[in-house]
Amino acid sequence: MKVVLDNYRGNQGFTLVELLVALTIFSIGLLALASMQITAIQGNAQANRLSQEASMAQGVMEQILAWKSDDARLKSSSSNQTWVFSDGSTTYSETGSSNLSASYTVIANSPLANMATITVNVQGPEGVATLTEYKKTVN
Repeated sequence: MKVVLDNYRGNQGFTLVELLVALTIFSIGLLALASMQITAIQGNAQANRLSQEASMAQGVMEQILAWKSDDARLKSSSSNQTWVFSDGSTTYSETGSSNLSASYTVIANSPLANMATITVNVQGPEGVATLTEYKKTVN
């Protein structure tokens, strides 16, 4: 019986080399996880900026579409008109975001008579968000 026990005495626990190899593999995995987390945060920040630009474009477009059908601004063509926000400024910024600016273009009697093609552009850090809508006008 003693001979059998002596054969297993050298196999108790892990050696220092085995522990170092395991810790190295574990730390490489943690570094990979951290780099994926950084990439995810950057992607989320970019998506947030794109959402702000698209939301701003939609808000400006809704305000223009709320103009009365006989509004003079819809009856004559105008190109790249700077949008003035409710506070009187031409740029808009929320806390922690970049400045956004908007412009709009009206093409009267397009695509048909008594219609206006309205294009809104919002310039931000991710580029330009563009929306195009049509509105019936009254002469």
